[in-house]
Amino acid sequence: QINQDRALILENEQTEQQQQETQQNSLLVGVFDGHGPGGEIVSEYARDELPIKLFSRLEEEKEEKEDDDDDDMVVSLLKDTFVQVDASIPPGSSGGGCTATVSLQRGRRLYVANVGDSITMVAVYHSQTNLTDIVYLTREDKPHLPEERQRIESMGGSIRIPRGEELRYDSSRVLSIDPQTGIETGLAMSRSLGDWQFVGVIAEPIVDVVDWQSIQDEIIATSTNCDDDSDDDDDSDSDSEDDNDSGPNTKDKTPNTAMDTDVGFDWGAGAFGKKASRDENVSSDEDDESDDDDDEENEVVGKGNKSHSSRKKAAARRREEQQIAKRERALADGTADENPESAADFERLLASEPNRSELWIRYMAFHLSLADMDSARRVAQRALEKIDFRQEGEKLNIWTALLTMELKFGGDDDDGDAAFRETMEKACQHNNPKRVYLRVCEILVKEVQNGSPGAVARADAMFAKMCKKFRDKKTVWIAHLTYLIEQQKGRSQEAHDLLKRALKSLPEYKHVETMSKFAQLEFGSQHGTIERGRTILDGILAKYPKRLDILFVYVDKEIKVGEIAAARALLEKTCRSQLQRDETTTKKSKLSDKQMKSIFKKWYRLEEQHGNEETREDVKEMARKFVEQTS
Repeated sequence: QINQDRALILENEQTEQQQQETQQNSLLVGVFDGHGPGGEIVSEYARDELPIKLFSRLEEEKEEKEDDDDDDMVVSLLKDTFVQVDASIPPGSSGGGCTATVSLQRGRRLYVANVGDSITMVAVYHSQTNLTDIVYLTREDKPHLPEERQRIESMGGSIRIPRGEELRYDSSRVLSIDPQTGIETGLAMSRSLGDWQFVGVIAEPIVDVVDWQSIQDEIIATSTNCDDDSDDDDDSDSDSEDDNDSGPNTKDKTPNTAMDTDVGFDWGAGAFGKKASRDENVSSDEDDESDDDDDEENEVVGKGNKSHSSRKKAAARRREEQQIAKRERALADGTADENPESAADFERLLASEPNRSELWIRYMAFHLSLADMDSARRVAQRALEKIDFRQEGEKLNIWTALLTMELKFGGDDDDGDAAFRETMEKACQHNNPKRVYLRVCEILVKEVQNGSPGAVARADAMFAKMCKKFRDKKTVWIAHLTYLIEQQKGRSQEAHDLLKRALKSLPEYKHVETMSKFAQLEFGSQHGTIERGRTILDGILAKYPKRLDILFVYVDKEIKVGEIAAARALLEKTCRSQLQRDETTTKKSKLSDKQMKSIFKKWYRLEEQHGNEETREDVKEMARKFVEQTS
């Protein structure tokens, strides 16, 4: 069997003086777990290409960073790099894919990007006690997670979720049916590189930031693989209960991740969406109990020596004993921890894990299922007091849940709006205000998607307020542009006008990335205009001809929309312009030999995937001419 796993450990070399001046010495560690036919091609390609693209972008951004935006910049670059690698995977890996869990250390910050069900963990070793504590763990991207399931189904994909206890031994899967053979296959993750046949599976990673200063003693960072990635499933007859199931998360872990704006569960589906299989088991148990009670009552009636009241008491006593026995079994085998059913259950779990925001939010949902909003608010307040002050991400999750609750259940009157505004003001006082506004905008975007009355006007007002308040931050402008292009049909001209306003407000060094993001939205959105995206990218390359990251994004986007000739023309035009350079060529437009090597490699890889022998020879011939000219 072919080994489909790959790994990397790379250090961005700097002199000792540079490290002392910048404190930004970089270490990149990653694990890529291939699966499916051609999975080894995907994992090897990801291992080779991801560090090249990432370090190249980091080097270009180094001169233009701001301390306040440094985290946002690195997180954005990691997400873009994953997406770029996914878009340029060779077609020979059709049907295969890989997970990718990558940790980038820059000075005292650790950036962890993850797609799939491989795991990165950070552990603290206590030398005095010789004990090790796991302080951070990435989330496994599984299709049954509420936010993942919602995205997959909204994109037209389908998933299968094992029932009840089966989820402890088998994984939920995204399904794909081969149109020629009719064979159904399943992918045991909701995010990955490759795996294009699985609708709804995306390559954008969840990126977390870990601050070394908040962790004491010696820190050990490790990455591990999980198996059970993809399989063939010939049984295409799945019950409707499977499709509507939302099985529990069987991993007991505490990731420091920012939850999506649905805060990890559906507010309208009860406390935590009890499973159909569980309901069936419960009803089956109740039927058995009632049958036993009927038998007992019949036996008592036959004897004729007990009153009706005595029979009822005996039946009630029997049911109580059965419930107690059932509860004891749940506590013994650990299933009670997975599905807490009372306030006492939640209190017991929170006593051992007070920093786990997911538990606090489920506790809030429990009270909401009982229509007790005041109790849910009190739980949120307790959570904010109990969670350690260093767990900023966990606290922000609680504020996000509280804001979502006030928006959905606070009412549409003036009192409801006042409660929402008051909660938002408090959240801004205790967190980074920009991140709070971004979270609120994400919540409102989901309301727009759900068709809530007045949601569009409210979202427009919040985005406008955010851009006015943080006019020098590119992330808020990009979020507003994304909303107009992806969510709102017929507002492309409004988005174009907003881009002009953004460029007037932002510092000049942020213009390139903002315009590049907008151009990518034009390419990738169903409401965008590809020609407008091309115009923007052409303008950027004309002004900054040495920005190969922009060029390669442009080429990848053309390939993704099927315009192979346009992608080839971009690379050929760049190479010919360098062959025709002379003494009058400015230094600004002259590419180094190393940059030209990257372009030729990109072009040749394109011809390997989409060209023929003649086009590959053309690339080799042009490369030979360039070498002769420069030597």
